[in-house]
Parts: sequence; C-alpha cells; structure tokens
Amino acid sequence: IVDAKQQISDMCDSCLVAPNGLLNEYLDFQYLLELDVAQYTDGLMDQNPSIQTLEELIGRFLDAERQINLLSSNHVDFSMFRVNLTRIKEALTTKAQMVAVSLMNVISRKVSSEIVE
Repeated sequence: IVDAKQQISDMCDSCLVAPNGLLNEYLDFQYLLELDVAQYTDGLMDQNPSIQTLEELIGRFLDAERQINLLSSNHVDFSMFRVNLTRIKEALTTKAQMVAVSLMNVISRKVSSEIVE
C-alpha cells in the first residue's frame, strides 16, 4: 500500500511539472500587475526623461504585451487538467497597454510643453 501511495504521489507530482513551468513563465510578467501606472508615470515625469527614453520604455511594454500573447494559447491542456489562461493574459496585456498609452501621453505633454516654450 505504501508503494502504491508513493507511485500515485510521484505521478501527481510529475503531472504538475509542466503547469508549474508555465506558471513560472507568466510570473516573469507579474511586475505588470503590481505596477501603479499613475505613480510610475509621475515618477518618470519627475526625472524629466528624453523622448527617446520614453519611446524605448513604450517599446518594452508593447514587447511585453506581444510576449504574453505568444507565451501560450488561452487554454492549455495537460495530462490531468486544462488551464484557462484567458483572464491572466487579458489582465497582463491590458496593463502593458495602459502603461504604454500613459507613456505616450507623457510624450504628448512633453512635446506640447516644449512647443509652448
């Protein structure tokens, strides 16, 4: 009986390896969920970054959005279960888009203020 329990436990553990690997890939983007967009852009404005720096940052966030979309399909089937990633993908890509748009607004304000001066 002990051997059977160990075999079942080992089988269950092995079935979690791939889903945990997928989880770790999405955890690379956890910073997006924790990012306060207003605080981030306000902090950038205090540093008075160049437009080129802002464009590079926008590119990083849009690249993160692209990577998230390419990371997996919305539903991934594993040997014991199916993982629905739709909501986390939507949350991460939406946040990346929000930051990119916010940075575009910073560029717009920066250009407008330079024109006025």
